[in-house]
Amino acid sequence: NELLAAVAPVTGTPPGSRASTPPATPRGGGSEAPGPSSSTSSAAANSSGDTFQFRVPEHCHSEPEVAFDLSPGQTPPRLPRKLMRTMTRSVSLVLESMPTSSSWTKIFIGERLSLFIRVLALPYRVVFHHFSPLLHASRPSLLHAFLVVIALFSREIDRGVSEAVVDRLFALTQDPSVEPFFRLLAINWLIALSSAKPTTFDLLHARAQELCPRWHDPLELKECKLQALLFCF
Repeated sequence: NELLAAVAPVTGTPPGSRASTPPATPRGGGSEAPGPSSSTSSAAANSSGDTFQFRVPEHCHSEPEVAFDLSPGQTPPRLPRKLMRTMTRSVSLVLESMPTSSSWTKIFIGERLSLFIRVLALPYRVVFHHFSPLLHASRPSLLHAFLVVIALFSREIDRGVSEAVVDRLFALTQDPSVEPFFRLLAINWLIALSSAKPTTFDLLHARAQELCPRWHDPLELKECKLQALLFCF
């Protein structure tokens, strides 16, 4: 009986605890008034909670303050060979995981890849191999990511790739089942690519007849096609 009494849990309220609290919760004298330190801390907490207001900084930027890209006339920095090998392997690992990445991840990679292409001197065919499936994507954002990467190698792209890109964009402009805004983007992309590369302009000029507005085209699409015709001539 003595052994059971020694290991039995305490069910009563020890002296110095309040009646409404769980067992074995000493309060240090429930009848005593709170000290000045406790009253000061509670008052500070109440005052801080009452006076806190969320404030937007005055110099708040909607975009990063540091541009992670190089200007057209800026020379890429010379990095140690060991660092360049490590960065090249890291970029290769990211590109290898693109087939299983989400759409937004692919877009992010396409936007941030320009700096690494210039600094690491990545070859055109390696990068194009990973982004080429996006040419036939059904989402405008994915196709835009592909065109952004292609624009980085405008001097190295052969005529076959340029023809494939122009064919894809013309197919979008002539497909009535495609959303009108996607067709507008396709025409604007044709104009932008033709402005950057003479070969693409020749391909666009040779198919200028396909840019003539059709009777079932939306009004905004007709206007965009007329602007493209003015650009060709």
